[in-house]
Amino acid sequence: MRIEDDSKRERLEILSKIIDIKFNKQDKFPALEFLNVANEEIKDYITKNSEVPCSFRLVSNDANLLKLRVRGKSLISNIAWLEQQKIDLSKYELHIGPHIDPVFSTIFIITNKGIQGEIINGSHNELTQGYNNSKIMSFFFNFNEWKFSHDDLELQSEIKKTINYLIVNDLIKQELIKKS
Repeated sequence: MRIEDDSKRERLEILSKIIDIKFNKQDKFPALEFLNVANEEIKDYITKNSEVPCSFRLVSNDANLLKLRVRGKSLISNIAWLEQQKIDLSKYELHIGPHIDPVFSTIFIITNKGIQGEIINGSHNELTQGYNNSKIMSFFFNFNEWKFSHDDLELQSEIKKTINYLIVNDLIKQELIKKS
């Protein structure tokens, strides 16, 4: 599961070059180099983005090491958080992404039989961690018809719109996706 979570953005990057899909791209730096402002690229990045709300993810290739996250604060505030971590930063890569206040969040799986998942009017962690303030809608789409766990036209409309971005009718693009 961790490999899946750690590599999803790389796969989305590849997919975005084939179809017009939007996702939260991450800027990546060796964590210790970033904290030490080891080069001009990092210095410029911090200068340009110091007050921008963002997320920090500390990711290690070692599955025994924790993945650490913070989000919703400015880059400068997140750097202060980074300084407080009691870990060997040389073993981590820092992923910095935009912080977006969520309106809807969804998790879904696409197979050759269809698309199934859940959507909520709220933040992603409400789905992934089970703490939800809103009613979760389960859905299944067999590429012809939709099934929903309950009636909520707003959620139904949003998931249909989201899935529409992923439907690829162009046979050439389908082949490119299969090969990637």
